[in-house]
Amino acid sequence: MPGYKAHIVGGVATFAVLAFLVKGNGTVAPSVAFQWLGAAVLGSLFPDVDIKSKGQGIFYKGVLLCLCILLWKKYVYPFIVLSFLALLPVLVRHRGLFHQAWFVIVAPLMVAYAVGYSFPIYQSSLLQMACFFSAGAVSHLVLDRIF
Repeated sequence: MPGYKAHIVGGVATFAVLAFLVKGNGTVAPSVAFQWLGAAVLGSLFPDVDIKSKGQGIFYKGVLLCLCILLWKKYVYPFIVLSFLALLPVLVRHRGLFHQAWFVIVAPLMVAYAVGYSFPIYQSSLLQMACFFSAGAVSHLVLDRIF
């Protein structure tokens, strides 16, 4: 079982391959590429969110930041939904739900679609980042199976 550093390397490699395929003959703005890289690396750490890990620490710091922003903006319904979703990693066993390929592909796409529905101006970039996040998460699953 590789550690978080190996999973980060897997996420970076996955980003490089996927960005090359997506880019084609065009160019991608550096800010967009950086967002894709961040999404792939976060995705590569995500499956271990159900145990004490670097991924879990990053996940809950991000959730806390989002909850504070939602509370400050008085978005009560999204605050409640995110609060319940943040409990999910505590309720499942390790290598259960978060290590299922269908979950790490479908869940980020559903979240991106739901947020993009509320903020349509960001829907395209959210779906792109969800794809890179999912690809990074799949790289985690592949590395776990290889090692």
